[in-house]
Amino acid sequence: MEKADFKGYRALVMEVQQLREQLAALETSMYSPRTSRPSLTPKAHGGSHGPEDAIARHIKLVEWYHEQLALKEAQQLAIEQAIASLDDPHERLVMRYRYIEGRRWVYIIARLAELGFSDRQVYRLHGFALLKLKEV
Repeated sequence: MEKADFKGYRALVMEVQQLREQLAALETSMYSPRTSRPSLTPKAHGGSHGPEDAIARHIKLVEWYHEQLALKEAQQLAIEQAIASLDDPHERLVMRYRYIEGRRWVYIIARLAELGFSDRQVYRLHGFALLKLKEV
């Protein structure tokens, strides 16, 4: 796993949330009663644009959202599992602070300074973790 995969984690979380919201809205609209309004525009003859066609398109869209959500959640899980696979708890901590929580280096260094780490050691922990995770 590359550094770019970890950097994209927070955007991935937002994308999963957005997909869930869109999917919920689609599913709600599928089951909500609709009022029929008379149309003032003339109807075209010849194509199948009836309610069955609209329902089929709606179902395909819902299925697509489910597929996308499953893919994004799998990516999210892979990143979480990769970080959890690190043996060193300090490396896990740095990776979680930086990529899962989106913390700035100043915060991470301050937190690990409480555990006796210098700023150079924190950067080294991060580098070692990335090297180990590159193999995953």
